[in-house]
Amino acid sequence: MARQSELFPEPAVVVRPSGTRGEPRLWVRRFAIWEKPGGVIRDISLKRGLNIVWSPDPGVESAVVGRGDGSGHGAGKTLFCRLLRYCLGEDTFANDDLRRSVAEQLPAGLVGIEVLIEGVPWAVLRPIGNTRRQIVRTGATLEELVDSSDPGTGIQPLLEALDLLVAPRDGDLFIPSSRAHSAWLFALAWLSRDQECRYDHILDWRHARADTRSPVLGTSREQMVVAVRSLLGVLDQEEIRLKDERDGLTEQRRSLERDLTYCGRACLQCLAPRTMLRPAVSWNLANGARGLNPDSNGGTTPCRWTLNAPNLPLRATSGMACWVRPPFLATISAVWKAL
Repeated sequence: MARQSELFPEPAVVVRPSGTRGEPRLWVRRFAIWEKPGGVIRDISLKRGLNIVWSPDPGVESAVVGRGDGSGHGAGKTLFCRLLRYCLGEDTFANDDLRRSVAEQLPAGLVGIEVLIEGVPWAVLRPIGNTRRQIVRTGATLEELVDSSDPGTGIQPLLEALDLLVAPRDGDLFIPSSRAHSAWLFALAWLSRDQECRYDHILDWRHARADTRSPVLGTSREQMVVAVRSLLGVLDQEEIRLKDERDGLTEQRRSLERDLTYCGRACLQCLAPRTMLRPAVSWNLANGARGLNPDSNGGTTPCRWTLNAPNLPLRATSGMACWVRPPFLATISAVWKAL
């Protein structure tokens, strides 16, 4: 009797957690919101591993069709996730309207997290109201930051530590963005996808409606693939060099095609009936430009010429100046001698 094969094939790659690591390299252990300093309205402890944020279902008897209250919707699950991302370095936690509403209700409001990065505890405190002071500090608690009178540090120290988490100094990382700390911000967008993206493309991580100002917005799919491969460590420096060389050749080709189109139009103008040209060979469609005019001795002398041909391919508009390029001057000189 034939032996039945496995229902699922063996995976090509097996991922196993490290046996020597006692905790994740990055994890958040506490999240809190203050109505004002000293007035905590939410304080949530998180655990290593999977944490589920949910709203109780009131049941069929209490549910009202068309209303979100009491049905689990509008309870703040999405806002919780976005405030968490905000504490981890994103510029905003909501669109302008929602931020304005939060600031009206909590003018002195604060949000903070305690996060461990490579085993080092960090406390992060950021404003959600009308204040601007934000502090990050290692080896401190949120209460210490709230009660502190020290000046704000900004979010930069935390972003630097998170950048080193995904892009160590001895590694090569290619992220298609010139923005500071883009390596971590790309990784954060990948790890915490906007719910508005839903079943969009797998590389759509941030939705424009969320107004997160993430650097991934506007990035092409090809560049997103490069970023993912780089973050996974499967993109080496030689491939990056070859890609940059290819992109440079592509741009060079586009520039040459533009020059070729320009010279083609110039030749059409030179081959027009001679009565349409005044005797000179450099131009400025508005004010005149310095150029070169072939003389009887085979040399060139500075001169001007204007175009008297409204039906030619290149049309002039008032105030527009067109300057002759060196290849174009040589072409005009040769055509002039042939006329």
